[in-house]
Amino acid sequence: MSDFVLENDRITKSLQKCKFMTPQISCKIEYGEIQVDIPASKEVPVDWYITIITQTEDVRIVSRTAKNSISREAADMIIENMSNEAVRMYWSGSQGLTLEIRVPNCNMGSENAFVSNMDILYGLFADVWKLAAEAAGITAPESFDICAATVKECVDNCRFDGKVPDYLAFSDGDIRLNFPQGSKVTAADWFIWLYTKKDHITFESGLWAKDRSMAAPVADYCDKMEGITVTRDENLGTRLSFRIENSVVTDGANLVKRIEAAYALFRDLWSMAGRPFKTDTATVKECLTGCSFMGPNVDYTVDSDGDIRIDVSSTGSNPAKWFCWCYIHTDHLTFDTGSSNIPASFEKEIAESMKSGDGIEVSWDESKGLRIKATYTAAVIHNHDELGKIINDRLTNYSSFWTAVGNGYAEIQDIEAREKRAQAEQARKAEQARQAEETRKAAENAARIDPFMLSFDGDDEIRTVMKKFNSNLPYLRLGFYMVQTGHGADKRGGSISAYDRDTLFKKIHSFKGGSYDIDIDSRTTPADLEKMFRSQSGLVVKVCYTDDEKERYYISKDSDYYKMTLGKLNSLFDSKGYYYNDWY
Repeated sequence: MSDFVLENDRITKSLQKCKFMTPQISCKIEYGEIQVDIPASKEVPVDWYITIITQTEDVRIVSRTAKNSISREAADMIIENMSNEAVRMYWSGSQGLTLEIRVPNCNMGSENAFVSNMDILYGLFADVWKLAAEAAGITAPESFDICAATVKECVDNCRFDGKVPDYLAFSDGDIRLNFPQGSKVTAADWFIWLYTKKDHITFESGLWAKDRSMAAPVADYCDKMEGITVTRDENLGTRLSFRIENSVVTDGANLVKRIEAAYALFRDLWSMAGRPFKTDTATVKECLTGCSFMGPNVDYTVDSDGDIRIDVSSTGSNPAKWFCWCYIHTDHLTFDTGSSNIPASFEKEIAESMKSGDGIEVSWDESKGLRIKATYTAAVIHNHDELGKIINDRLTNYSSFWTAVGNGYAEIQDIEAREKRAQAEQARKAEQARQAEETRKAAENAARIDPFMLSFDGDDEIRTVMKKFNSNLPYLRLGFYMVQTGHGADKRGGSISAYDRDTLFKKIHSFKGGSYDIDIDSRTTPADLEKMFRSQSGLVVKVCYTDDEKERYYISKDSDYYKMTLGKLNSLFDSKGYYYNDWY
């Protein structure tokens, strides 16, 4: 948060310090936006204005001409030749040529920075409108005869807050505009003198004798303004004055606007005169309840000292729960805000990135966390509207701040939660992989068998080899078949019959004779075993098993088991609950 408060009432006061601001340039707030109206002059012969719109991250500054006075053709020429990255230029059917620039809030970090930026932008916009007017063929009149008669005629055409002016014209050409007590927001009778000279017009305003004691705060305020001369005289009282050169006045309509602008300026200044306004608890409470900021998620309490605490609960758009103390003193108001649910460690980081200054005090400690104080002098608050606006703008400003902080913290929490979920998911997958590896190793261990040998000769019975095979692989058995039977099983499948287990090997027609040693280890498959028996001894064998329903099967060449190792088959049939030690 910058140390310059980007609030409308603060901006309008800071604008008065800009070099381009003269009494003829008026400033007003409409629909939450600030509009600065600049009348036409010899230099820039069109009426134009600047609109200032404060936003969360930047200040949007827009400039247009009054009455859409620049033609489309001239606008297209300006857009084509002058557009750049800093200033966006575009045509709007209803509002004509529009100039727009956005200045990051960080570049408005102090009042001096704001004033400097606005002076630069004013000069840039003025240059564009000067060229646009030339392109559109708009020029200022060569001369405008300013004399007492033309000034009086222009006064007749003025309207002050919609009313016809009450004035006196004197023989020397001077004119006095009279404004009785109660006009608009003033509590005193006041007037404006118009002194018409050869090369300039002087506007001078003061209070009537009975009300002169009210002028002091206005004079003190105007001492800080550019372009206003303050004169304090024991006989005449306080007078405020400024002058405009005749050379800047383009025509009668332009002079009317300048007179009306002078009225608006003096009216607003004298509204600060002699209107006692107490900023006590009851008044602050009354103004607070009338603020547009107040809503269903906002509540307040008044403590025994008369100070008011405003509590704002978290919402979907603002997860921060925050509060604001309004400390009420005789000569000033202090708005002190903090949060109830943002961790102190996160608030400390925010506090370290902020600066105090320009009425804003930033602090942080372990017990209170981040606190931001804004102080307003009671002497500059003249009515309920001003106080209500200060309260509403201050709470709105704090709300924007805590929204940014709350969303920032929520985003960090979300990131941390996602990281924790990712870490948990990673740990879960690692555990799954570990369990899978353990299962794989267990399966490998279960499938691993100690190498063994089936030894036999022609005088051995088949049962000898069958029993030895089953003792090492208890869920498998070995069957011996006629060559024709074995070939038929491989081609057609179906049921087949094996040799009787009491049969001697030498009685089998395909047996080659002699003695044999068939080696079996963890890598041996049914296919390997069949091939070894057939190639070495001439015998036809098949690996068999009995399922959990006592159905007997042999493993044929088209079976998935045919090229699975004997150890894996034995382990698999064990897990399936197949029959054990069924070798015969």
